[in-house]
Amino acid sequence: MKKNQKYSVAAGIVLFVLAALFSISLLLVAIDFGGISPTKSSFFYSVGKMFTGVYGISSLCIPIFLIIAGIQCFSANWRIRNGVLLLGSVVPFFTLDAIEHICRMIVTSDSDSVMVVKLGSTLLIGALILAAEYLLLSILGDVLENSLSKSDDYDFITEESDSADDEEILFDADADDAEDDKKQPSGALDLSTDKIFLQQKELLKDLSMSR
Repeated sequence: MKKNQKYSVAAGIVLFVLAALFSISLLLVAIDFGGISPTKSSFFYSVGKMFTGVYGISSLCIPIFLIIAGIQCFSANWRIRNGVLLLGSVVPFFTLDAIEHICRMIVTSDSDSVMVVKLGSTLLIGALILAAEYLLLSILGDVLENSLSKSDDYDFITEESDSADDEEILFDADADDAEDDKKQPSGALDLSTDKIFLQQKELLKDLSMSR
């Protein structure tokens, strides 16, 4: 297993543990055993009470987010787009929390049939805003992923061109060396045009004939 895969698996395990702890905390608050229960003084109940008091029902999205992030850490098809969506999910979370607070204000202030219309319109507008936010995050992730992939392809192409230029230079150098070898005279001496050699050859022939 590669080192980055080990880190990814370790991060996924940590996220699953945090999701389990948040789930226990929120479950203790949801059950609420009463004032005399020993869970009131526990750490998990205090954490769950704090998050439900600040974010309300939206706090249930925290363990869900941690579980999804942990699953993504174990996924082999990890993409930059997934990371952008996970990191950017903080914005839709606060949007959802704001929608919940607006709905609570509508419920406490109105009690007639207008309240239903206001709640329905608020939930519809909120759903459209959340969809638009995730759409923008998805587009941003695709843009970043494409820009990084293009830069990697450019580096690969430049490396290939540099290697091709080096091979061409080496080929030209070898061709020049071959031409120089052809131009250089051979080591064997041509004695057919040497006058001294021819005279000595004639003398040797005369001596052999006189004998």
